[in-house]
Amino acid sequence: MFMETTVLQRKPLWQAFISLSIANLFSKLGNVVSEIAIPLFVYQMTESSMVTAGVAITAQLSNIIVGVFSGPLIDRFSARKVSVICDAINALAILLIPLFYSLEILDVTLLAGLVMLSKFIDVPGETAKAVLLPALISRDSLPRERVNGITAGLDNIADLAGPSLVGLLLAITGTLYVLVVDAISFLVSALIIGLLLRKYGVKDNIATEKTNRQIYGRGWH
Repeated sequence: MFMETTVLQRKPLWQAFISLSIANLFSKLGNVVSEIAIPLFVYQMTESSMVTAGVAITAQLSNIIVGVFSGPLIDRFSARKVSVICDAINALAILLIPLFYSLEILDVTLLAGLVMLSKFIDVPGETAKAVLLPALISRDSLPRERVNGITAGLDNIADLAGPSLVGLLLAITGTLYVLVVDAISFLVSALIIGLLLRKYGVKDNIATEKTNRQIYGRGWH
């Protein structure tokens, strides 16, 4: 009986990992949709390839700059909180684009600011999810190779399905509604990590400073 109990206690717990994987899939799909839909919307609004390129370049620069501050931000506020807050802000920033456009108050400057905010906040959000994953592997005694394989497979699904999803939505609805769907994908990710991970016992201190150093230093694969 004792041996059976010990075996049961060591059995991997998959609920938190599955929840995180679903949230990560929605977030990555949102990123793929953003990369296609936002430049398309900028061009449709301005009819200028130069403005479209300028907005895209500015957004990527902000993306690169904020990456330096992602680690300390996660150490201070926890990976789960940072992931939830970043996905929520990302959803709001993208949702405001079609909303302001519908209200006829969206100009190029405001549009560029919202796009920059979305890209600016995306890096710490994605980094936070990357920190949570190895922490769950350690906490729930998950087989690292299988988890890596599942994670890589879901990443490939997002990369392959994202453009097809955008094309389908564009054919059915239009760019504005694609952005709404994009915002919803980030909101779903925030809700899953904020609610389900807490339900499955993922505490804010699950990703320790040691875990963070392993992520930023030599990686977890």
